[in-house]
Amino acid sequence: MKALIVDDKAENLYLLELILKDAGFTSVSAKNGVEALKILEQEAVDIVVADILMPIMDGFTLCREMKKSKTLYQIPFIFYTATYTDPKDEEFALSLGADRFLLKPKEPDEFVQIIKEVLKESETKKIPPPIEVKESEKYLLKEYNEALVRKLEDKMLQAEQAEKEVRKYNIALLKEIDERNKISDALQTSEIKYRSFFENSMDAILLTSPDGKIHAANPAACKMFGFSEEEFVVLGREDIVDTHDPRLAPLLKERERRGKVRGELTMIRRDGTRFTAEISTSIFSTPEGYSRTSMIIRDITDRKEAEEALNKSIKRYENLTNISPVGIFHTDAEGSTTFVNPRWCEISGMQAENAMGYGWLDAVHPEDKDKLQNGWKSSTEAQSVSFSDYRFIRPNGEIAWVIGQAVPETNSEGDIIGYIGTITDITARKKAETEITMLANALRCIKECVSITDLDNIIIFVNESFLETYGYTKEELIGKHMSLFRPSDIESNFGKTILDSTIKGGWTGELLNKKKDGSIFPVHLSTSVIKDKAGKIVGLIGVATDITQAKKAQQELIDAKEKAELSDRLKTEFLAQVSHEIRTPLNAVINLSSLVKEETSEIESEDLDIAFYGIESAGKRLIRTVDAILNMSELQLGAYQTSKIKINLCDLLKRLTAESRNLAKSKNLTIKFKTNCENDLIQSDDYALSQIFSHLIDNALKYTEKGGIEISVLKNESNKISVVVSDTGIGIAEEYLPDLFKAFTQEEQGYGRRFEGNGLGLALVKKYCDIINADIEVQSKKQEGTTFTITLN
Repeated sequence: MKALIVDDKAENLYLLELILKDAGFTSVSAKNGVEALKILEQEAVDIVVADILMPIMDGFTLCREMKKSKTLYQIPFIFYTATYTDPKDEEFALSLGADRFLLKPKEPDEFVQIIKEVLKESETKKIPPPIEVKESEKYLLKEYNEALVRKLEDKMLQAEQAEKEVRKYNIALLKEIDERNKISDALQTSEIKYRSFFENSMDAILLTSPDGKIHAANPAACKMFGFSEEEFVVLGREDIVDTHDPRLAPLLKERERRGKVRGELTMIRRDGTRFTAEISTSIFSTPEGYSRTSMIIRDITDRKEAEEALNKSIKRYENLTNISPVGIFHTDAEGSTTFVNPRWCEISGMQAENAMGYGWLDAVHPEDKDKLQNGWKSSTEAQSVSFSDYRFIRPNGEIAWVIGQAVPETNSEGDIIGYIGTITDITARKKAETEITMLANALRCIKECVSITDLDNIIIFVNESFLETYGYTKEELIGKHMSLFRPSDIESNFGKTILDSTIKGGWTGELLNKKKDGSIFPVHLSTSVIKDKAGKIVGLIGVATDITQAKKAQQELIDAKEKAELSDRLKTEFLAQVSHEIRTPLNAVINLSSLVKEETSEIESEDLDIAFYGIESAGKRLIRTVDAILNMSELQLGAYQTSKIKINLCDLLKRLTAESRNLAKSKNLTIKFKTNCENDLIQSDDYALSQIFSHLIDNALKYTEKGGIEISVLKNESNKISVVVSDTGIGIAEEYLPDLFKAFTQEEQGYGRRFEGNGLGLALVKKYCDIINADIEVQSKKQEGTTFTITLN
């Protein structure tokens, strides 16, 4: 964008051109309205900024001529004046068609912003083409003349005022001449003082121009940079200042804006080494009117190194506090918290910002607050170290025990300026102490005799029960060796055997111990090691129980058991003997009855048939009972000898099924056999297998009144053979199942029972299963039936 600036003062033109250039505008200038119109005829511009009071053609006339022109009337026009300040002047200027009427001076940013606003408005503003109207010309001429008259009147007043000022000035001039003489004397004195300061200053001082040229250098500057003063005056800023230092440009700009500035820059010595310096520089004018700058330079390399060392130290301190395993805090002299580290926050469960001041007390357990505050008050009054243990309550309700300690922080005069302290989380230790106390109380209270020794078996602890049992006092035992309790007739290395076993993991057993009174008694002893947190063995513990009464009771049980076993063996032998004695004549009775039956077969008599059937069935029942008793006796006495051979299980079960079919038919029951492993052979005892399944099938037939019996052979997932015997009989009550395999028991007892039997069948089945390593399971429901499953292992 191009702007035309019209002003008769060169400095005003220069200033406006500079402002517009910084804002990105190009510009042309004219010293009056005539020059401006000539430029407008030759060049296109986007906006005109004009003063009013100018020779040849003033601003009012220029604006009127442009607004009359058919080619120039649309160009935005701004008046910028310091002379015409009357509101009527602004009203007249705007009536000529001007877009703004601005009074000098304006801040550069504000001035540029107004230019941009006027240009933006002109894009949409529709200005009608000029129309020549005589009356309007007369009106404008009248307004223009009035404005000139106002200005002339102002000038007259200004002239009168100026005359008064001249008179005052003449008087003041005489006084000033006198003052100048005094000032001259003072300047000479000041020059002497300045030269002394300049020459003797410990800081480097340079006198320069704003453009960077060096005019003078003091001895300190020559020493600092390595140049003589004669060499300095031919050097420029770029020879002693690192021009790549990013701080340089902002510092120069700030000096230009404020006239003075302080900062830091990287400087260059004669040998090319660089150093950081603190710069204090200002702009001033010489009596001759030249702009000069002073530069006071101080080498702050040592200070910077100290600051860097301090920063590193602070960083190390921050790192240490951040990774410290203990909580760290800092307070002012009154105890108000100013800092806590992350570990403090972790232990207390409180955010750092909430702990500041006295907020940290909110995390302290209510029961500990008074104690803690009183202790802190006492320590601060005494200016001593504060030490206490207390509890925090975390937001989740957890309790954290801590030990807190703080030491005074003093200044160089010895006055306390604050406190720095730590808190250590001792929650685990408190918990351990509680557990140890509980354990110690428990050890004291338990009835067993507890002793703890070191690795050399020297006693360091015994409980009350130990003292009562052995008859000693604690003072008599602490520090003594455990061999004190060993009877004299026990081998001396037996104690070492127990000690070695204990260290390797533990020893358990029975042995004889000796009391203080010399009496010997049996104890059951269990020993183990005690380890520290690192797993190192630090001691041994033994728990002994006086088993005198237990041994006596045990012996009585052994005696009773032997008597019971003897009685049971005698009973078994008696039953076997009686059964054997009954079996022989019983067989004779059955055989003779068969012979009589044959001899009387020609006699037709229903009574005889009934009699012979009764003799036969009663005889067979007695034979079965006798066989069962003999078998049970043989098993109980351990006289049964197993004989394992290869057996076709299906053939055996088919035979037993066939033998039972007539009995099943006589009761209108079905009996079925099925298998999925027809020809599999097993290695087992044939007689035991026959007895197992014979008794199971007999029981099923006996207790089933309708339905039937099914015998199944199958293989399970483990390829083991199972035999399942199921019936639809009366079932077994659930409460009787635990006694199902006991000898001589039946669910129905007494003379009123419905089914005959001796209660040995299932007892024999269980014992034969144990002999051949077979598992037996039973499932039964009353009035629905029973299922026995034999799994052969």
